[in-house]
Amino acid sequence: MEYLGNNIDIILLPGANEDNDAEYGIRPNQLKRTPYQEGYGNQPIVQTTVSGIAHGTLEPDEYPATLLVFEFHLLSMKKGLRFTGCRITILFEDAYKPWNLGPEVWQMSPEGTFALDESAQQRSVKISHNAGFHVAMSTKASIGSAWEMEKVGHEEECMTLSGRRKILGHNSRDDAVVWVMEENSGNKSEIPTFLRGAVLLRCESEEPFSFSIKIGAQVDDDKLGVCNIFGEKKAEWVSPVTRNLLIDPETLRVPPVDPRKVDLSRMDKLDLSDLADVILVTLPA
Repeated sequence: MEYLGNNIDIILLPGANEDNDAEYGIRPNQLKRTPYQEGYGNQPIVQTTVSGIAHGTLEPDEYPATLLVFEFHLLSMKKGLRFTGCRITILFEDAYKPWNLGPEVWQMSPEGTFALDESAQQRSVKISHNAGFHVAMSTKASIGSAWEMEKVGHEEECMTLSGRRKILGHNSRDDAVVWVMEENSGNKSEIPTFLRGAVLLRCESEEPFSFSIKIGAQVDDDKLGVCNIFGEKKAEWVSPVTRNLLIDPETLRVPPVDPRKVDLSRMDKLDLSDLADVILVTLPA
């Protein structure tokens, strides 16, 4: 089982998945997996980390709420390969599915459609740490090129990031978030390789909940051309999030929110983008 404070490595392998066919025009069995690929070898991975967690309540009904900060780092050891598109889907559900008490996505960041512009600014990024949270694990700083996000109301001929809530489970409320990055097909510049995003959940009860992560990506390989790759970590392979306030998040190796910066009794008033330091960066391979 993957524990929240550990990196959740999602191996991306060639092949289609029905949830991603329409998004990227994937053809079933587009690429055959070789025995070497079955052993993972130098296949691309998305290193996912829950880099921050906080429990509190929402006004005015004082429903339980949980804030999670996710980091996604796209990695490849293979030369001549670049990421041209990526779709990240996180589904939240009851850890004990028969009760159907999964949380509702209340807020997320980034949300909407953004045009991305690579700035000249060099940004030092501490992986698994952000400004609003205490340091509770070892971190490593990397210097990368930051991307500026400008919200747009329609599709433009540019690199884009979109974030939206979705209903993917059996409830009538938003229970999933989807982030999609797509390159500018005109200049074919690689999408950012590091994304930090935040999700605020409204919980029906104090019962534990779980989440699963699906990644669908498109890569341009010097030898194979454009390929579609896919990976996932199902909920049963990720430890549930427990809202027991007697459990110190630091024992889970997840940084807790700094109580001096956040009113945990009014979490619906949070500026998720600022608190979680939401950012897109291209990090060196």
